[in-house]
Amino acid sequence: MWEVAERFKVRLGGNYFINCKSLISCNDESLFRLYRRDSDGQLGIDFDVYDSKGNKIATVRNSNVVGSDPSAYPIAHGAAQKTITDAASGRIIVKIDKKPSDVELNSSPQ
Repeated sequence: MWEVAERFKVRLGGNYFINCKSLISCNDESLFRLYRRDSDGQLGIDFDVYDSKGNKIATVRNSNVVGSDPSAYPIAHGAAQKTITDAASGRIIVKIDKKPSDVELNSSPQ
């Protein structure tokens, strides 16, 4: 079971967030949600990924990519890191590092 995280240290892009109720909000809605797994204390993040035209291209739940078009946006699922790549440009658009050295979770839009 995953519960809302209250104590954490994460890096989102180039910014560090420590115990913030909401990392980034738009129109009073949190764009990123953090949860902690009660079995082992691992931190997970939920967010949606959009292209430059505002179309949703992927969904991230508990730090795992659960929805995308694999031909347009291939996903690399490693034990410690997840990435979403734009197949057209070869550019990594999302990288989630689940075992960084300086924080509990590192999520970097590239």
